[in-house]
Amino acid sequence: MRFLLDMGLSLKTAEHLRTLGHDAIHLREQGLHKLPDPLVMQKAIEENRILATFDLDCTRLVAVGKLKWPSILLFRIEKADTDMVNRLLNQVIERFGAPLVEGCVVVIEEDQIRWRPLPIA
Repeated sequence: MRFLLDMGLSLKTAEHLRTLGHDAIHLREQGLHKLPDPLVMQKAIEENRILATFDLDCTRLVAVGKLKWPSILLFRIEKADTDMVNRLLNQVIERFGAPLVEGCVVVIEEDQIRWRPLPIA
């Protein structure tokens, strides 16, 4: 899978995904740490990447635009450390591989993981 990691996530998470065989880039690695949300979304779409973020604005852009892509992994964890994020990501990839490829929003909380297909009605 191809991932784009937003600024709220650690560079170590991109490294973790790459060790699992995924194509993962972090905005900071490309010097794009100040890229506005609409351009982050555009980048994910153009590069066919699943966007991993803590930013609610990205899901709002997908919903308002009635987009079918990109898939969004939205982390809603207050005290997330990198190890926790990586463990949860492993679970999401295992459980939601097909929907992620087709287009969905996955909301990842400490005690539950929910998903909805795109576009959001």
